[in-house]
Amino acid sequence: MRRGILGLLSLLSALGLSSCWDGPVTQQSYIRQSGTWSEFQYAGAEGPFLVEIRGEPFSGQQAPLEALVLSALDGAFPERPTRFTLDPAQAAHPNYRLSIMFDPPKMARGSNLCAGEALAMAPNEPGKVNVLMSFCAKGEMLSESWGWVKKISD
Repeated sequence: MRRGILGLLSLLSALGLSSCWDGPVTQQSYIRQSGTWSEFQYAGAEGPFLVEIRGEPFSGQQAPLEALVLSALDGAFPERPTRFTLDPAQAAHPNYRLSIMFDPPKMARGSNLCAGEALAMAPNEPGKVNVLMSFCAKGEMLSESWGWVKKISD
């Protein structure tokens, strides 16, 4: 999942949402010991992989943000080309999903996202867009990454 967040943050960086001297920063903070990559391959092998996007760091720009995220993810796994969708009805295995939250609360974890908990968007630091991303299977967290980029403007 680290490549996914790196791809997303790299694309955001290239589009000017961060400057070269201020990030982006990423960290994979959890990955289940075994089977995570195999489950990812299974979830995307027969059709699109479900993506859930929470938070709107740029007011009124949710649709362009969603398109940007899906575009970044499409090229993030070259060893296993995978298509992504925001529509659960299109997902080959909707019990598997990549859950991404922009500006999550400081104490939020990927397990909160996977459990479907309602989390209020709460910017952690002015001038930054924080990102929490988790690979979920049947409500359980298989991996978690977080990162940030410098926020230029809304």
